[in-house]
Amino acid sequence: MAQGTTVSADVRIFVLAGGLGTRLRRVLGDVPKPMADVAGRPFLEWQIDGFHQQGFDRFVLLVGHRKEAVVGHLGDGARLGVRVEYSMEDEPLGTGGAFLKAVRQFPCRDFVLVNGDTYFMIPLQTLVQRAQQAPGTLWVASRLTADPARYGTLEVDRQGSVARFRAAAAGLSEGFINGGIYTGAAAVLDGTGPVRSFEADVLPGLAARGVLRTVAYGEPFIDIGVEEDYAVAQTSIPRWQSARKRKAIFLDRDGILVEDPGYIKEPAQVRLKRECLGFLKEARARDYLLIVVTNQGGVAKGKMSLDDVGRVNDHISTELRREGVVLDDILVCPHHPDGVVAEYSRQCLDRKPDPGMILRAAERWNLDLERSMLVGDKDSDVIVNTVLKSRLIEGKYPIQHREARTDYDELTRMLEPASKGNAR
Repeated sequence: MAQGTTVSADVRIFVLAGGLGTRLRRVLGDVPKPMADVAGRPFLEWQIDGFHQQGFDRFVLLVGHRKEAVVGHLGDGARLGVRVEYSMEDEPLGTGGAFLKAVRQFPCRDFVLVNGDTYFMIPLQTLVQRAQQAPGTLWVASRLTADPARYGTLEVDRQGSVARFRAAAAGLSEGFINGGIYTGAAAVLDGTGPVRSFEADVLPGLAARGVLRTVAYGEPFIDIGVEEDYAVAQTSIPRWQSARKRKAIFLDRDGILVEDPGYIKEPAQVRLKRECLGFLKEARARDYLLIVVTNQGGVAKGKMSLDDVGRVNDHISTELRREGVVLDDILVCPHHPDGVVAEYSRQCLDRKPDPGMILRAAERWNLDLERSMLVGDKDSDVIVNTVLKSRLIEGKYPIQHREARTDYDELTRMLEPASKGNAR
């Protein structure tokens, strides 16, 4: 959880823990899926532990199949330092029916609902805060996935509103998948009639009403419901849960690191913008990674090739290194919807202001996006649908996002101190 945030005592986390685990039956036998052993402890313990580390301590487990195994192991939760209560199904109610039963049994102002077979350890308080700031909405954590055929995708606009769901199907292109974490005020469910599936019977109706929103996160995601992912979880989940998150400064390239004459094709065209150097050096000293995220739609428009972009980026890296600034990564989006090169002529979720490059970097580098920021020089550098802050330096382009305008002195004041023992 981000420093300085608190968790409302009235927030309960409801966990769908009644899964049959049909696809894991060969591996688990009759063990309920949420109790599947992951590196020596039940999956549910990893979930409860992870959210407890963020300050949440009230859990309601929605149990059905082999509920005695769950209750017998976790009890009241005291061993884990939390309070665990149970909503029990006498007959299968489906995810929607089970949740509506539980939220009536354990009334609360704000709820969090999570799948008991999905590990997606997002900074949960940020999602709760979004819901609290927009009464009457329900928020779902989403994740950008290159191959969403198994999950289906959310159709999301740049304000974070979910318009509809595309069903799981072969051939789906990259998109945002439902991460299985939901939050909102319990009142948003008022009037919901008898349902079976939360995903199929409740969410589409909320989307049709225009009250379903999403934030995309870059944290690792795994659904243990299939054997292949269950095997991966044995080593991945312990590593993810113990890893130290890092912070980063994301940098637009043209207009921030270098002068922007338009469509830089040759290294000879590169001119460093020296006014950024002091800030970059200070960020490095305070343990920030430096990651470039650059739209290069000129590739799609035939103005340059990807090889040209690579050569220019290598030259920029070399020039910055000579000035004492080392870049950690460079991500490039070569796509543009108005391109002429067929391979790159499309809308792409990597293209800023969409968050693709940010989310890929967050997963690659295990980043805490709440403690990171992007520095750009145009409105398209204000990244949408994430928790990342964007700040804009005035330059070549008019800026409409007045609240994001800044200068390097202010940016330097925003930097956190280096973690003890980690300054570079």
